[in-house]
Amino acid sequence: MPFDSSDYELRAKLALGCRILAMEGHSDVIWGHLTLRDPNDPGRFWMKAAAIGLDEMTADDLVLLDLEGTKIAGMRQRHNEFPIHAEILRARTDVNAVVHTHPTLPTVLATSGHRIRPVTHEGCYFYPPDIPIFSEMTDLIVTRDQGASVARALGSHRALLMKNHGIAIAAASVEEAVVASMLLTKAAEAQAAAIRVGQNVPCTSDEEALEKRQHIYHPENISRAWQYLARKERRWDGFPR
Repeated sequence: MPFDSSDYELRAKLALGCRILAMEGHSDVIWGHLTLRDPNDPGRFWMKAAAIGLDEMTADDLVLLDLEGTKIAGMRQRHNEFPIHAEILRARTDVNAVVHTHPTLPTVLATSGHRIRPVTHEGCYFYPPDIPIFSEMTDLIVTRDQGASVARALGSHRALLMKNHGIAIAAASVEEAVVASMLLTKAAEAQAAAIRVGQNVPCTSDEEALEKRQHIYHPENISRAWQYLARKERRWDGFPR
């Protein structure tokens, strides 16, 4: 089914978000996805299509699905792991955008039992409390029950580390989801560096981490960070112009 031209701005933003994710270390050939709840129907969501890379995404490379995975619009195939997104959206009315990607460092840290703490500012966006880890399974999430397990593991947190698999990010908007994904990779890089130093690198206290979250990552700065990433993507040579 072809797209309605009235959805173009929304689709263009979602495609831009996909390309930014690729630029910021979340590219994994044709795997990984970003979704956005349909503002006209909370029981539907837009999703990056299968068989295409995050870095290749355009406004026409999306599919519109209901929460059961039925395709409503779009010419391409949907990803099999749509239940990650569908069940988080079903469980969390505060969430409108979901990222599931496979960045190496966050995945390896979770799998090895290391936690991401506020070694640098970026960690304060997620901690406290600890980012939960989904360890029930490491295979693809392809059923409603499996997706619901992921949503339960995520709980009310904004991020989930998936053992031997990847990450999930839950946010109120595409902008917030993409910026959070970038911050998570930076926080993981800082944690890995601290582990390599091996001298009990101190972290920001829980109390100050919460204060820094308010001071640094308030909505205005999240918007500014998104705008910067959008400008950076226009200069990036990973996508043909």
